[in-house]
Amino acid sequence: MSGGGATVLIVEDDADINGIVADHLERAGYACSQAFSGTEARLVLERAAAGGTAGSSVPGAGFFVSAPFDVVVCDLMLPGMPGEDIVR
Repeated sequence: MSGGGATVLIVEDDADINGIVADHLERAGYACSQAFSGTEARLVLERAAAGGTAGSSVPGAGFFVSAPFDVVVCDLMLPGMPGEDIVR
């Protein structure tokens, strides 16, 4: 299955897990951005919804997209804000 240009936000506080998920999705053709806390994810989603540049504030973490995300892959237990609040 190919991502076909679909954009994915990965929200996971464990950097190793976040990186593994991003690597697999990018190899499948998805454009991934990464967030490492609930607070960071909310900021990224707000910027994307406002038409700004979405992406992680962590250098080298995924690449940046300029449209809202097609999918959010989200951990539930996150620092700053629980994952349930992000997906809501």
